[in-house]
Order: sequence, then C-alpha cells, then structure tokens
Amino acid sequence: MKKRDRNTYCGLLIGLCLLMSVNSTVSLAETKGKSDLEITLTAGEDEAVTEENITSVLPNKGSFVIKGASSFSFSQVKLGAEKNSLISGKTADGKQIDALGVEVVDLRGTGGGWSVKAKLSPLILKGEGRELKGFKLTVPTLEVTTKSSSMGNMPEGHKVEFEGAGEKVIFSAAKNKGMGKYTNIFTRKISSQDKGVLLEVPITAKKGAYGGKMTWTLIDGPL
Repeated sequence: MKKRDRNTYCGLLIGLCLLMSVNSTVSLAETKGKSDLEITLTAGEDEAVTEENITSVLPNKGSFVIKGASSFSFSQVKLGAEKNSLISGKTADGKQIDALGVEVVDLRGTGGGWSVKAKLSPLILKGEGRELKGFKLTVPTLEVTTKSSSMGNMPEGHKVEFEGAGEKVIFSAAKNKGMGKYTNIFTRKISSQDKGVLLEVPITAKKGAYGGKMTWTLIDGPL
C-alpha cells in the first residue's frame, strides 16, 4: 500500500514536470501596428547675440537679417603708406571684440540663397568736405564660420577691393546653402596669416581726419 502511494506520487510529479516543460515553450503571437508622424516646420527668429565677437552694436533680430557687421578704424596712417584696421572695443554684452566680419542669419527655411553687398561712401575730410582720392581699401575673407549650423551648408566669402566709393558683393549663398547662421571673418586679432582689412593711401592726399560709411545690404537670392 505504501509502495503504490509512492509510485502514484512519482507519477504525478513526473506528469507535472512534463506539463511545466511543455508550458515553458508556449509564447504569445506577436502583433504589430503603425502610427503616423506629421511635422510642420515654420520660419525661426533669432534673438541671440552674434556668434563671433565682431561688433559693439546691438545685434539685429529676425529670421532673415544681417546680425551684425564690423566698423573699420585706421589710426595714424602715413601718406603713401598702408595700415590695418584696428580690432578693439567690446561687444554689446561686454565681450572683447577679437575679429572683423559680417554675420548673416537665414532662418526662413526656403533654401532660396542670399547675397550681402557692401557699399562704401566717399571718404570726406572733416571740416572741409574734401574727398580722399587714390586710396585702396581691401576687405579679405579669412574664413567663413558657424557655431550652430551645418558645415556642409556653407556660404562663400568674397575678397573685395574699393578704389573709391562703390558697391560689391562680399558674402553669398547659392540655392540650398547658407541656411542658419554664418559669419564671414575678414581678419582676427590672433591671426598673422593675412594683412587684415587694409587701407592704402597715396602720397598726394591731404592730411587730416576723414570719415565715411560702409552700408551692408542683405538681398534675397544669389547674385
């Protein structure tokens, strides 16, 4: 009687083990589903400071603007000589200006491209109205930089030379280029690889303090 009970117990135990083994191989069938993802992008608007420390003027705001542009200052230029523009002063947020350049923001999202024109007015002797003749102003491109946009989307900087008043394209982006924030660096304070923004004056000029204006214009589309 006791032997039969043991056999019955062992049989039940083996049956349970087999049942557990069978159950462990069973899995639920997988089910799959799909959902849609829709995105609508609109133009952005930049309100930050310039990416490079190039100007003391408060930066422009907007989706398609010249964010900032450097002023040029030539101190104590001797007749018949050449002189680099000074790099000095502080930005609107108190940082040391360490480069000269022009920065463009294009957050329209159109890929239409753009151009920047630099227009130099006549250089006039203060107090007399006499125009400086025979000078040459060279604005090079040292590099084009970005701290927030694609390096594969780069616009192009252009070296320009003025021999009197005039207007020239100094920065441009072909279609599907220049989308984001980019700076055309003319020269840096730490650079010794170039002559920077350079003014050459003739020996025939009248000495004194001259003044003029450089007007920067951002145009929709490449030129």
